[in-house]
Amino acid sequence: MTVSAFPLFPFQADSLEWNSNWLIATVIDYYGACLCFCGVVFKSEDNWIYGSLWCLGFCLLGSPIAACGCSYFYGSMV
Repeated sequence: MTVSAFPLFPFQADSLEWNSNWLIATVIDYYGACLCFCGVVFKSEDNWIYGSLWCLGFCLLGSPIAACGCSYFYGSMV
């Protein structure tokens, strides 16, 4: 596990191995959360094509599209 092998603190910005492991862990964490969000979108969207496009946007373009999705589905960001 990244946390036990490469503790977050102290930061080791000069270590390529530390940065590489934390980048991989962050990407896996992002896509894990993104897939859960895609499940909510597929359940909410009536048309599977639109749901697929939203999920593709979440996975490829990230948080700006997810923020647009929240505004679209719920009417606001709040």
